[in-house]
Amino acid sequence: TARYELYMEARRRPEFQAAFNEVRQEFVLLTERLLPAVGCQLPAEHAPELLAAFDGLMVNQLFQPATALTRPKMIDYLERFFSSC
Repeated sequence: TARYELYMEARRRPEFQAAFNEVRQEFVLLTERLLPAVGCQLPAEHAPELLAAFDGLMVNQLFQPATALTRPKMIDYLERFFSSC
């Protein structure tokens, strides 16, 4: 939940938003460098999508326990994502 507090604070404070965006961009670049290892042909396109998927999964796991995915279902989801790379 601390991560989402940071998101909210970034929305309230423009100076913090700039720093937050820089850190987020570093995650995107790191993800871009890692995706080819799983055979991704379009890492620049898929890196932000994968991070958005992780964000959504995390929100669901934290705040919607009734629909939280089991480990096997998460693995299946990620395998399907990577197969579309």
